[in-house]
Amino acid sequence: MPFELDKIDRLGDYGGVWSLGIRCRCCDHARLIPASFLIRLYGRNRRLSSVAQRFYCSPCTGRRCTCAGRDFDAFIWIPR
Repeated sequence: MPFELDKIDRLGDYGGVWSLGIRCRCCDHARLIPASFLIRLYGRNRRLSSVAQRFYCSPCTGRRCTCAGRDFDAFIWIPR
């Protein structure tokens, strides 16, 4: 079930059983990132807002697109 980003504050919320969906507005490249992957990289207590600032669209960055790879929609997916 998709939710807005403000539903999750820290990566360890909801026991880390959620996923972050990202879709580039420019090229429609999409990715679903499980919370367990983000927790391994950054730890359970890191804020999602600080982690989300590091994301970029690699296809747009590689071809020097006008959006520079930073124009995307994001949502939280929490399984039922």
